[in-house]
Amino acid sequence: MHCCPDDMALTMISAGLKLTRSTDRELRPWRVPENIRERFRGLHASLCRTTQPAAAIGVTAIEAGEGVTWVVSKLACAFNEASQSVAVVDVSDQRRSSQADVFGLDSAPTQDGDLKRWSVTGDLLVAAPQNPGDLDVGKAELSHWIRAGRSVLVDCKPVSSSSQVLQLASALTGVVIVVQAECQRHQVLASAITSIERTGVPVLGTVLNRRRNYIPGFLYRIL
Repeated sequence: MHCCPDDMALTMISAGLKLTRSTDRELRPWRVPENIRERFRGLHASLCRTTQPAAAIGVTAIEAGEGVTWVVSKLACAFNEASQSVAVVDVSDQRRSSQADVFGLDSAPTQDGDLKRWSVTGDLLVAAPQNPGDLDVGKAELSHWIRAGRSVLVDCKPVSSSSQVLQLASALTGVVIVVQAECQRHQVLASAITSIERTGVPVLGTVLNRRRNYIPGFLYRIL
């Protein structure tokens, strides 16, 4: 679920946290314009305000190709920049770009229970299941990381083609849904939110991706 839009809007609860910038080397997914970085800093701050200090957040979409992998990688960089420990667990469709590809990880991974793992920085690691078809992958590792104070971002398959995020719900603190602008009907999104929340896990918000501005930016600022 990989895309690189030039413009994007993040629709989340308002943010107000001051972030501490990390001095770690610039990560490959973080090589984006500053305005994109600022939006992900705001998304990170919103999640920090609405979840416990260490949380397991599932990120999904309605359809494949709406930008989940792209969003998760940037959000992980925002966590890392704020010097917060975070693990990215990639259980998405491995036929598409993986988190290992996005972060440019070409070294051999470390085996960690049901997961293979790469250490990207001291605060950031990327993991993926040994067997991509195993829906129970890494639940023990998720619990262990959270108890150790590390947040977890789970890159999930889309809800239209998989019940994965529903089956992982017992291990998640909340879910974020990525929506490609002008592609999903409100009723479809509402139905997906209802299905997820019936499992007992809250939908924390949505990320509106690939939004087009039909009015020039300077007019938006005036309005």
